[in-house]
Amino acid sequence: VKQAIKEGTLWELVDERSRSHPKMFTAYKRLLEYRDYLEENEPVTKASAFFKVSEEIMRTPVVLRAKERAEKVKKKFSEVINHPIFGEIPKYLSLTFPFAQSEGEEDFTIERPSKEEAKSYVQAVAEYQFGEGASEAFKDVFVELSRKTGMLRQIKAGSKHVATFRAEDGLLTLGIEGAKRLHKILPYPKMRVVVNEDAEPFARKGKNVFAKFVIDADENIRPYDEVLVVNKDDELLATGQTLLNGRELKIFKQGLAVKVRRGIK
Repeated sequence: VKQAIKEGTLWELVDERSRSHPKMFTAYKRLLEYRDYLEENEPVTKASAFFKVSEEIMRTPVVLRAKERAEKVKKKFSEVINHPIFGEIPKYLSLTFPFAQSEGEEDFTIERPSKEEAKSYVQAVAEYQFGEGASEAFKDVFVELSRKTGMLRQIKAGSKHVATFRAEDGLLTLGIEGAKRLHKILPYPKMRVVVNEDAEPFARKGKNVFAKFVIDADENIRPYDEVLVVNKDDELLATGQTLLNGRELKIFKQGLAVKVRRGIK
């Protein structure tokens, strides 16, 4: 179990073990009915791929959330492709977890993005990752493609680094410019983790944020989300990756809350 948690394959293990006894399988199906609670604690990205090993595993939080978010993105980016596992999804999410990082019975070939479409991929992922309106933060960016793989990499606006398109999961890691843009566009408290005065100078210097210094947070934040660290006046202090969901950020009093990537002075 510990190894499965570390690898991000706990759902696959539960799905497999539950079939060893009819009562366990019944309990597993009952567990899947608690969708909201499970989704709240499900990380937005994992180190391992998603494996479609049964129909029941298609009812797990990672699948349901991905489909729900993809439907919202489809309203703005209407060009779609047919994914053998997830069905109809926006074309520009085809590089992103869990759509690209998945295995089923049918093979799935990922189309390499063209230079002309690179920005559309970034904007669609921003909507998927940060929510409605986030694509506006990337409307004037230039996307550099990897010389070796031809895949998206650095996202810039002039000489400023806006974000990085992560190779491992097709999501965005914010630079200082990207954090500033999202902070300006997303209404409070969207994607924010609010810290007290004691933590403010340390966050600005790029130091990690601990739970005891958090005084508020967006309840829609999920584990491993890229977040904006702000003070009580909504001044941007830093950007980083949270280890907790929004509810945990508000109630936990010990342990690491946000791994800060960049402080903003």
